[in-house]
Amino acid sequence: MVHIIPLSVGQRRLDTGNAVQYPQGSPIGGAMQGLGDHLSALAERHQQMKDQQEAFDAELARRQFNGQIAQAEDEVTANAPADGAGLHETMYGQVDPLNGRVVRTGLFDKLFAAALPNIPESQRANFARQKEVMRTTGALRMAQRQRQQRRDYEQAEVDTALKTSAIAIGNADPDDHVSFEAARQQGLGLIDKMGVDPGIKQQMVKDWYGTAAKTRFEALIAKDPRRALAMFGVVQAGSRTKDDTAEAVGGRQEAGASGENETASAVGNPATSSSNADSGVPAPAVDRTAVLAAAPSIADLPQNDLQDLGQKAQVAMSAQLFDARTNVQLAHQNAPDALMYTGSYSGKRPGDADFAAVYGAEEGGKQSLGLERTFRVGHQAFDMVRMPKDAIEAKVLAARPKPGSATPEQDQAEFDTTAAAARQVLQARAAAPADFVRKIDPTADAYWNAVSSEDSYDPDAYQKAIARSVAVQLQLGIKHIEPLPQSVVKTYVDLVLDLDRSQHEKDAALSDLFAGTSDPSVLAAMSGQLARAGLSRLLRGTAFELPMTAAEMQAHEVEQAMGRQSPDANDPSDPTMRQKLAAWMLGDHKASST
Repeated sequence: MVHIIPLSVGQRRLDTGNAVQYPQGSPIGGAMQGLGDHLSALAERHQQMKDQQEAFDAELARRQFNGQIAQAEDEVTANAPADGAGLHETMYGQVDPLNGRVVRTGLFDKLFAAALPNIPESQRANFARQKEVMRTTGALRMAQRQRQQRRDYEQAEVDTALKTSAIAIGNADPDDHVSFEAARQQGLGLIDKMGVDPGIKQQMVKDWYGTAAKTRFEALIAKDPRRALAMFGVVQAGSRTKDDTAEAVGGRQEAGASGENETASAVGNPATSSSNADSGVPAPAVDRTAVLAAAPSIADLPQNDLQDLGQKAQVAMSAQLFDARTNVQLAHQNAPDALMYTGSYSGKRPGDADFAAVYGAEEGGKQSLGLERTFRVGHQAFDMVRMPKDAIEAKVLAARPKPGSATPEQDQAEFDTTAAAARQVLQARAAAPADFVRKIDPTADAYWNAVSSEDSYDPDAYQKAIARSVAVQLQLGIKHIEPLPQSVVKTYVDLVLDLDRSQHEKDAALSDLFAGTSDPSVLAAMSGQLARAGLSRLLRGTAFELPMTAAEMQAHEVEQAMGRQSPDANDPSDPTMRQKLAAWMLGDHKASST
């Protein structure tokens, strides 16, 4: 084979120095000379093929090396600190810029040293000469990576810092100009120290100015949407005062800026803003002149941002009105009982501004006075809630206005409050005496809780609950004793009406019900309570048939005459009951007890 011919053979020529010389040459000599030329050409061809193969192998090794370098650059980048510090030096070391000498090796040098023996010998010197060229090219590439990573790091840090500053501005008092300016300058100072192009930095400054101004105005919207709307020339109906818009976020409003032209719907129609805030109807164009006068700090914002702030102010104002009306309704509904039983009201108590915003100035004032009276009555009721009936009567009598008093109006108002509190307490007692006891006496409530479920039923606790309920009612002077809470009565009514229950189960349950006491008077009171609940008719023909009481017989006659169910004798909504209470409040105690 050709490739095993020694190269030295191909390079030799025929040695004719010792050969016999022929006068005109020799055919053999010529043949030998031709053979030498052929061998030389064959060796040259062999060398060419070898050089080509080694060049190919060197290119493969170079490509493999380049792949290793690329992988190493990615790994170094991934493991580098967030700011990219040391990225370039770790990969390509350091080179003295004055003489070009390597003063610190890097991962590149290690990989190059490992790759060099794999290069064919004939290509090795050329590959070695390219080392510094490859270092320079790669170093520029890694320097760019490090610079970009540093930019990304600075951008991320600045974004985080500005978000934190914006949150601080949003949580701060929008009228605290000193704190606002300090937070804004901190953001500007950080942006100024960034290593970015001036054009990018200028845009970031502009964006930060806008973000800070919007955040501050949104804080004002959250604090006082009515005032924010006034800055746009919009005032909620019935809620504006003379000095509402005097103090603005960016400074004091100039005289004349809140004139008649402000109501030209700078952001929306004040008459419909509360009802249409979420309707999706776009608000009219913002009057930038009015905004500039009232809030110069946001006047430079784009039109879309101003429009968005105006819409947010409208929505916030509407939400505030909704909350105010809800709080008014809940206070009227829940405050009387809460104050009577606990002495305090945990719900939101609407203020004068809430009433004015919801009902207008005149009607809002009346509503506010009404709620104030409700709270006074509730506090008085709390003082009476554990008093016996005769003590309550005495307190009402003592509060009657005295003839010749120097403050007759004040005395009458105090008497009205005391009388209303007494009515509230007595009506609550008459409506459900046992439930009333549970609300004012934790011990009674604990006893009833112990027997509230079948799993925890305790006969001893049930007897204590009955005894406690009756004892407290007697102490309070309640005339018509009802030992059982309404929930217990309802449970047994439902049981008797349950078609899926056997008569044996019903008899057993009712037997347990009457096992709570052996006192004849308490059993009579319990029987009367069940009769008023309709159980006397439901139990007719059973082992626990109850005789109809006089009240039930009278109610039965009324049913037949009027064709309706009998009212509860203690129901305060019953007109007869209201007449009795009115008579009692006028001092006719005999009429009230009949």
